Amino acid sequence: MKALKPMLVIAWLVVGTIVPVVAEAQIDRPAIVAFCKSVKGQDFYLKIGVVSIQHLIGSTDATHIFPGPEVSYRGALDGVRDILASDAEDFAEEARLEAANVEEASVRHYRRGTRVTIEKSKVEKNEMEIHLKEAGGAKTKVRFKFDKHPEAYNVATVKEMFAFTFAATKEELAGKPIELVMGMSIADVVKLKGNPLTRVNLWRKDCSLIRRHNTRISERRTVGRSVRSF
Repeated sequence: MKALKPMLVIAWLVVGTIVPVVAEAQIDRPAIVAFCKSVKGQDFYLKIGVVSIQHLIGSTDATHIFPGPEVSYRGALDGVRDILASDAEDFAEEARLEAANVEEASVRHYRRGTRVTIEKSKVEKNEMEIHLKEAGGAKTKVRFKFDKHPEAYNVATVKEMFAFTFAATKEELAGKPIELVMGMSIADVVKLKGNPLTRVNLWRKDCSLIRRHNTRISERRTVGRSVRSF
């Protein structure tokens, strides 16, 4: 038993020294930092909406990009209840409704196609911060999150997530033409083009006559129909 103790101590030391090295190797920090330096100061066009919540002091940056890549919006105006959404328009709309009841709070929504400059990037343990400046001078940032997928924290995934978020030219922003064919459902179109930027409600009114107390009363019935514009 006494002979086993030194072996256990040696094994603990070996594991204790190897595990952090493996975790650090997964981050691939030098290559990621080199990529961040290569895009610093350059202009790009947003390929996704970016949203931030402005408080009396400071702000909450609500745009989180995950490996996949995919985007999620999350933030709180009152510091208690988080607003969650997968679409920038939906998040910004709900956040503005909440902001109406919170003093000195506002919502900034930078839509797809907005031109931004990469000011700087921070490579943290479980995430990256990319700081942006819009042409008018307003600043915001997006976060590349790896806390749930640490194995994906490498330069190849970072470049993929960057390409999902930013376009170098207007031609890249436009992408390939999307073909819509007769018979497609709204779900099919949304899958190809994303959620609509504009929603228009058209209302049809018709009248029916109701006889009440021997008097003709006109009753209006409203039938709503939703039309979406992409």
